[in-house]
Amino acid sequence: MSWDRRFEKFGAVKVHLNIVKVYRDYYNYITIKTPDVVQSAVWLNHALNVTLANGKVIQYKDPSDNG
Repeated sequence: MSWDRRFEKFGAVKVHLNIVKVYRDYYNYITIKTPDVVQSAVWLNHALNVTLANGKVIQYKDPSDNG
């Protein structure tokens, strides 16, 4: 399974501590919990790359991916 293109096209990702919300549209999103505080989250090559405060990068290739 890969990301629904609506997530990538909408492009909104909201970060709060160790939680990343990936939006499909203004009202619908999925939540990803990470093992550490998130520094940034960006789309790259159909995957969501999440950089943690400790420098580790986790790549989510689909919504059910555990990194």
